[in-house]
Amino acid sequence: MKAIKVFILRHKIIVVVLILLISIFLRFNKVQDLFVFTGDEEHQLSIAQTIVNNFHIEWVGVSSADTEFYLGPFWEYFGALWLYISRGDPAIVAYVASLIGVVTTLLVYVAGRVLFGNVTAIIASFLYATLPLIVYYDRKFWNPALTSFASLALFASLYKTKDSPGWWILVAFIYGMVFHIHLSLVPLGLVILYWFWKKKSKVSMNIILACAVIFFVTISPLIGFEYFHKFSNLKTPIRVFNMVKNTPSRIDPVGHTEQLFKSLGRIWYLYPYRSNSDEVVHGCSLDYTNGKLHKPGITTTTSGNIFIFSLLSFVLLFCFLIKPSTWKEKNTRLLELFIITIAISYIVLPNVPLEYYLLGIFPLFLFLPGLVSQSFGSLIKKGFVLFIILIAFLGAFTVLTASDLYGLSVKRRLIERTVNYMGDKKYELKADGLCHLYEGWRFLFKAYAKKPERSYSDDNLGWLYPDEITNDKADYRVLVTEMRIQKEVSSGYETVITEGGFNVYIYPLK
Repeated sequence: MKAIKVFILRHKIIVVVLILLISIFLRFNKVQDLFVFTGDEEHQLSIAQTIVNNFHIEWVGVSSADTEFYLGPFWEYFGALWLYISRGDPAIVAYVASLIGVVTTLLVYVAGRVLFGNVTAIIASFLYATLPLIVYYDRKFWNPALTSFASLALFASLYKTKDSPGWWILVAFIYGMVFHIHLSLVPLGLVILYWFWKKKSKVSMNIILACAVIFFVTISPLIGFEYFHKFSNLKTPIRVFNMVKNTPSRIDPVGHTEQLFKSLGRIWYLYPYRSNSDEVVHGCSLDYTNGKLHKPGITTTTSGNIFIFSLLSFVLLFCFLIKPSTWKEKNTRLLELFIITIAISYIVLPNVPLEYYLLGIFPLFLFLPGLVSQSFGSLIKKGFVLFIILIAFLGAFTVLTASDLYGLSVKRRLIERTVNYMGDKKYELKADGLCHLYEGWRFLFKAYAKKPERSYSDDNLGWLYPDEITNDKADYRVLVTEMRIQKEVSSGYETVITEGGFNVYIYPLK
């Protein structure tokens, strides 16, 4: 262990570069083949496309969960930028999503080095670069894609306020951006207030005023939205209270703790040769929306939970929390506060405890192996290092063997074959499935071939493109289904086109 530590300290630049190269390779290898494009991407990119088509001010982004709390519009403008550059080809955002993951890998190292030293930083960034669950989430282009980055940036900048009060300005900006990214990080405001209260005597009134200005400027679109929509977001607590009052079962701390236990286990290992999309699309999970309908290995290939890895995570967390130095040292105390705050808010959340709500905790959790191992003896440390290397190797192997049956490349080929078959004829678009029902088909058909006269997406997203929905008579009805969902398809189709994990049934309309 000492030799490894000496090598890292002497060659840390080389080690960091190697980790970044691994992160780049695992995220950009087969980037379009493994890009996860679902209804979330369709929704947000459809809004972004309206900005490209006819630039206008967007006050808000998408609604968060079932709360009807609208996030800020940053992600819609961000998506519009890339659609403008690519002239509407959504493939570009697959590269942007992967790039965000690589930058976050670097931030894991930088934050870890500043707070905990090089060894812990190397271990955490190495794991972040290679663990498949993290890599798979890094391949999705949606507003939670920045959650891990924002969590780390807030963590590091808040700690740096001990060196200079000027860091509070960056804290204010990042926390303002949280309202554009994902509400799972909003409870960290409590940690910020606690940290400020401990340091308030060292912060000047000028810094406090600057922080207030930066924060309110950052969330200013939401302030405008509130003014014109009768303070809708501010009424969220009332809506949540009524929701819980009408459905008390939404508060389920035992069930949510169980999901936390499972998710923290999935960090370490996922089975190889399976669909990366099945692992991160919550409709494919055995625990969420369609869980009771799934047949493991048949209707979904999600890895589920491996108990030994979940136990490992909770042992790591327990060892960290009971260490006498954890609360005494400022760096570990702050880490503890971040992890506990996100975990508790997840447990008491009055909603379905979806796994991606924990994206803010995942990179922070990866600091624990390096911190806890400092208490081990020499022999255990050597075994621990071998374990980390093995986990990283297995993670890379899982990523490199991931199935691309539901990726963007498959969808594009399917769309091109379908439209080539129909020629210039008009069509209407339908979809069916269990895991992969909401796959953004309408947006992709329009981007890569031609738009339908009407589609199954119109009920939810038609307000974004009302002029594109017609009542014209269609020549064909196109039905896209998952191959593995054994549902009866009505007869009368003219042909079936198969690509990857999907079937397209083309029905002539008379």
